[in-house]
Amino acid sequence: MIMIQESHKLLFYRTLSETKKLYEKVKYAIILSENFDPEREFYVASSNQMRSALDHIFKAMDFDEETMLYEMKEVEEHLNRAGYDAYEILASNICLNISNKMSLYSPPIISRVFPQYYCDIKPIISDIKVEIGQLRKDRKKSIDLSFYQYAKKINELIELDKLIDKNIPTLEIHRKFKKRETILYWGITIFIAFVAFIIGLFVK
Repeated sequence: MIMIQESHKLLFYRTLSETKKLYEKVKYAIILSENFDPEREFYVASSNQMRSALDHIFKAMDFDEETMLYEMKEVEEHLNRAGYDAYEILASNICLNISNKMSLYSPPIISRVFPQYYCDIKPIISDIKVEIGQLRKDRKKSIDLSFYQYAKKINELIELDKLIDKNIPTLEIHRKFKKRETILYWGITIFIAFVAFIIGLFVK
């Protein structure tokens, strides 16, 4: 094994320090993706990429400069994959979270109480899905730019999720009112049918 030289050591730590910025972005994306998962699942794909990145870091410590630079390049590649996986899972989780919340309410209630959902929010979500797909396609062109754009789109989805949460109490009030109204309607209908049946017996 080649002993790590002082100049090599400085280059290694400088390269590692630069990679730390990418690591922090990826870590943030993974934490968010887990927080927005209703099942709080542990994502194997991103975790495996992070583990592979760690393996390459240790390999980079023990070899010559050329090998070290190659290994650190591999670290960057694995971190990128982990980050992209996490952002895509995160986008999917937030969209699913929004869809699950709104599925509790009928279209007439949403249209009356929260028309912004159909007019603005759903079209914006559809556009963001398309844009994220394009980012996935173009991500190799500029890692910093694509990570920034991913984060920007995710933040837009988070703000939409917050906006929906603000309207949930009002939607709930109308849902419960509609439920009571429906129960009352069927109660009266059954009562009238019962009375009509009794009257029919006596008329005969």
